[in-house]
Amino acid sequence: GLFNAAYYSAGANVYTFTVTDSKGALVYRKTSSISNPYQRMEINLRHHAKGLYIVAVYDKSGKRIASSKVSIQ
Repeated sequence: GLFNAAYYSAGANVYTFTVTDSKGALVYRKTSSISNPYQRMEINLRHHAKGLYIVAVYDKSGKRIASSKVSIQ
């Protein structure tokens, strides 16, 4: 599974995107500077098993500000 994640940012901020599998294991983590509203970030899970994953976005203080489920088939 290759997909894009986007989060609204009113100004330049640093966010961390994480993906965990259905067992809670961290399978992806990337910290990125977001400078545009709804700037897209590509997430590549092609080498991971099919299943349900949770994508979460954290601000620079570590507070989770958004999360969503993704199904890789």
